[in-house]
Amino acid sequence: MMTCIFSQISGALNMINGAQNLFESAIIVVARGIVAQVTGGIWRGNGANKFVEMVNTQFISLATTGQTNCQGTGNNLNLAQQIVQDGDNMANGIVNDLENFFSSIF
Repeated sequence: MMTCIFSQISGALNMINGAQNLFESAIIVVARGIVAQVTGGIWRGNGANKFVEMVNTQFISLATTGQTNCQGTGNNLNLAQQIVQDGDNMANGIVNDLENFFSSIF
């Protein structure tokens, strides 16, 4: 049963890592590239300045927060998996100790 649970957790971690990578590669990097083009002169004026300011201070900030949240969720899921594994190991140890105790009696 634990193998099934750990397999599901592993799948969830892969999806979380994928989302985290997506934030970086498809959102943050692309946004920074657009900002670089605008600051490089492709668009000029107050509207361009305001656009760059909003992308840098709001959009990228929110995307970075999303990326950080994915990382935190992944870390917490890894910790939870370790706690379950430790509990399972302890339970198996207790069962083995009981089995050895009763085997010595009978």
